Amino acid sequence: MKAPVIVAGGLDPSGGAGLSSDIRVCAFFNVYPLPVITAITYQNEKEFYGFETVKAEQIEKQLASILNFYPIRFAKIGLVASHTNLELLLHTLDKHGIKIIFDPVLTTTTNGKVYSEAFIESIKNNSKKIYLVTPNIEEAKKITGENTNNQNKLGELMLNMGFKNVLIKGGHLEKPDDLFINETESELFSGERIETDNTRGTGCALSSAITSSLALGKGLKESISIAKNYLQKTMKHNYRISYPNPLNLNLK
Repeated sequence: MKAPVIVAGGLDPSGGAGLSSDIRVCAFFNVYPLPVITAITYQNEKEFYGFETVKAEQIEKQLASILNFYPIRFAKIGLVASHTNLELLLHTLDKHGIKIIFDPVLTTTTNGKVYSEAFIESIKNNSKKIYLVTPNIEEAKKITGENTNNQNKLGELMLNMGFKNVLIKGGHLEKPDDLFINETESELFSGERIETDNTRGTGCALSSAITSSLALGKGLKESISIAKNYLQKTMKHNYRISYPNPLNLNLK
């Protein structure tokens, strides 16, 4: 494997999202995943039963064991839920010069709420530490406080809040295009509407694929394009083990 990346997120016992998803995506891209557990979730492809966050000192110990051992340049953060733990992750990774890709998971696909208003405030207050933030439309609305489906408006608002690079995902819209925007440019990444109920874990997979591509030396926009194409393929080739079926992140 060519490069180590941190993937921080929740443990999903069904394997359809969270760290187990992140690890499989990294393996597909031939990068080495360094998983940091932020929460334990209780869920499957249909239902969300709850979650528990890990203690801050447990996250500190996980990070301390890897940060000075591996040459890490990129990290992906997914479900955190605790504003204290989010601030700890962002501060520690930023202090080590690691570029952070943040997928701000607020609600699971199975309708589990995993955020508080304090968590939203922590996202806003630490925006400058994040290299790329990848909210879907609903997450962008909650972060900005603006009730609109206009991706350009949401992106501009997030830039004004201090985020460097923003990818507003359009999977919840009629046309599933993703908008990338920063201070100097914007680009729409067109998507294909795939008729399927097997969409859980798509946000985890996309952000992990972007992180993996960046770790391999690809540019940011190229990494987004690679990740989006990869994700669409996984949605067309689901495993056949349950219903809804989990994404086939190995594409085998």
